[in-house]
Amino acid sequence: MRSLLLNRPVKKQRPKIEIQEKLSPRKISLKYSIYKEPRTEVWQEACRVTEGLMVLMRDEVVQKGADFLVVTLSITEQVHPDISVRQELMEKLDVDDLFYPDRRIKTLGDRENFEVMNIARYFAEYAEENNVCLHGFDNAVPCGGHWNAEAHLLAGKMIAQKLCSDHIKPLVKI
Repeated sequence: MRSLLLNRPVKKQRPKIEIQEKLSPRKISLKYSIYKEPRTEVWQEACRVTEGLMVLMRDEVVQKGADFLVVTLSITEQVHPDISVRQELMEKLDVDDLFYPDRRIKTLGDRENFEVMNIARYFAEYAEENNVCLHGFDNAVPCGGHWNAEAHLLAGKMIAQKLCSDHIKPLVKI
């Protein structure tokens, strides 16, 4: 079986990886706080600073006559190929999905008039359909950590397709 998008053989099925750490209230409030609306003043300020920096970058890019595009990436938990692993985490965190940070940046882009490309949802669908891990390596934590080669290839193709379809004018006028 070959992946249509990558035109490469689909990797063999990997075993289900359980969420191994216990989610104490402190760990939920720190590591997993990104999946919910910010509830503490520290997190709210972090969001204001981050959003302010994005708007400042947009202003500087536009001022120089270029287009500005924000691409949000994926986090390990968002794109695990086994949906039951994602559902288990959502239940423990009491959230409907793991894409709050992506929606927040998209909302900022809509409000501040810049384009946002959220790729985590597409990565999740791709990982599930092809039963592949897009984070992690064979010699490290399976399905965890940094993007692997397949994720980089997939993201590169997605971003290139977006840039080419939106910004490159046809060479020949018809």
